[in-house]
Formats: sequence, structure tokens, C-alpha cells
Amino acid sequence: MKVLFIYTGLFTFIKLDQEILEKHYKVYPFGFDASHKILTPLSFIRQVFYLLRHGWSADVIVCDFAGYNSYLPAIWGKIFGKPVFMILCGTECYRIPAISYGNFNKTLQGWFTGESLKMADYLMPVHNKLVDTEYTYAKEGAPRQGYRHFCPKATAPVVELNYGYDVKMFYPEDLERTNASFLTVASHTVGSTYYRKGVDIILEIADKRPDCNFTIVGRGPKLDNAQLPSNVQVFERVSQERLRILYSSHEFYFQLSMAEGFPNALCEAMLCGCIPIGSDVAAIPDIIGDTGFVLSKKDLNALSDLMDKALRSDKEKLSKAAVERIRTKWPLERREQILIGKIKEVTGS
Repeated sequence: MKVLFIYTGLFTFIKLDQEILEKHYKVYPFGFDASHKILTPLSFIRQVFYLLRHGWSADVIVCDFAGYNSYLPAIWGKIFGKPVFMILCGTECYRIPAISYGNFNKTLQGWFTGESLKMADYLMPVHNKLVDTEYTYAKEGAPRQGYRHFCPKATAPVVELNYGYDVKMFYPEDLERTNASFLTVASHTVGSTYYRKGVDIILEIADKRPDCNFTIVGRGPKLDNAQLPSNVQVFERVSQERLRILYSSHEFYFQLSMAEGFPNALCEAMLCGCIPIGSDVAAIPDIIGDTGFVLSKKDLNALSDLMDKALRSDKEKLSKAAVERIRTKWPLERREQILIGKIKEVTGS
């Protein structure tokens, strides 16, 4: 069977989806580059030729992310009866103007996203809270978020498709953890990412808590130009092997995001034994469960109190529980079973 696989950027989690599909089907991938406005029309033209070449014989269309990239494939699927599976990773389900985040924050991109969602046969958010949910963590995101809040006519069946994790790549290294150490991975702190990943509140709390050590992975103009407290160290993007070492040498992991889907770095950190401290956003509380701590509001004093509670906790017990929670609930094989199982159910092959 032939699958058209459409994506925006070949991130690690996108590569994993492609590998999953390639284990079962003949896959024809297409990367839609919309990183610069001038490239978007060119990507549409390239995609037309791609569809004309491969679309006729396709059995299924799978889109990772919805937006510009998914619009023409969704139309093709409607016209020629090809089932369209749309994986929703997060950004296509948000509108937070204060930090310029979310597809629905931009008129044109929001339109392409909404039209794509309405034409999809199956919508596969990485967490059900991306459908439509009350938002209470930060005033900038209230009162609701979720694709159906912005596009009520997107009524295709929902199949929750959580990410899965490779326990052979992420596991606790035999390292001594630095006392009172807090880590966050923000990839690159440019544009909305600085605020979306909570880097702003981490720098504020670092200045207030000289008794703790803070590590941020991901550089960017705002961080490069900031006056960093002496207890903060910043790294460039690092390899997965280096990440595993960083996870394993820190006691706590911060996921203080204003907007998320199903954050991979949080789960990787937990697999490596970090105790999670996260915001009450999207999948984060469900991921943490009873193995860590959830910040209900974006508030500096509340965060400091939560850190005190975490520092007084049974850290060894929580660390082991965090590893076991990700290992048992979200193995890599689970995502494969859901994605391939749904495609087989629909196509019969």
C-alpha cells in the first residue's frame, strides 16, 4: 500500500512517524517549507507536481501538522477518495496573540489550517486537550484553546495519538545528580518559543532562588542578550546522547510551557530519572501524574513554593516512579499500534 506523508520540518518526532509508516507501507514523503514567506508559494507549486506524480496511486494521505502543508493534500483526498489522516502536534490548536503563537493567531495560516481540518477524514491530536479545553494557566491564553474552539466545523472523528519513547535511547545514566538542579530544553529560544517554553519565568525564578542551579538547552537572541543570573548556564542544541547525560545529572525537569501538545523533552527527561515540574497545560499534568508537581498558574511565588515542596520530597522515590511511568504508559510501540491500527481499520490493509 502507498502512503503520501506530508510534513513541515523533519524533526525527530516526524522522522519517527516516517519510520513507523515505512515499516508497513511504501512511503512517499514531502516536506513543505513555509519557514519564510517567499518560500511558501514555491512549496505550493512543488506540492502540486508531487501530487500529480504520486497522488493518483496513493491509498492514504498522512499529514504531520495541519496548515499550509495539509491544504492541497486534503483537497486531493476529498476529490479522489483518499482517506486523509491529520496528526495535530500543538501549534495548529492554539491562538495566543500576546506571544504571537499558534496557527490561528495568523489570519492566512489560520484559514488554511481550518480548511484542512474540515476536510480531514480523521484528526489525530497528540493529546485530547488539543481538541477544545478551558485554559487557566496564564491570562494570555484564556478562556479556551483547541482547534475546535477556533474551527467548530472540524468535526472529523478524533483518534488520540500520544507520542512514544525509545527506552534504549533515554534511560538514567549512572551519574551523580547535582543537588537542587533544574533543567529545561527549549531547542531554540527565538520568536514565541522564549515565552511559550517558559524561559522567561525560569530566569525570573533563578534570580529569586540563588540556592538552586538552572540549566537551559537552547540559545537565541533573547537569551544571548539577557543578563543571566550566575546560577544559570545555557547550552546550544545538543545531541540525544548529550541530552541523556544532562537529564541524568539533574534532579528536576521544568516544563513550564504556556502552550504545548505532548512535550517530548518532558517524557525523555522523566525516562532519565528527572522529577517533573510542569505547567497545567495540555498533556503536561497527565504525563506527570503522581510522579512530580504541577504549577496551576503562571505565578512566581507559586513556583517558588512548588520548588520548595519538590526539594523536600522523597526524590529517589519520585525519580524511579517517573522512569516507570513513561516506560509503561508511552512506549514507542504504542504509537505505532494506534497509527497503523487505525489505517488498517479504515483501508482493510
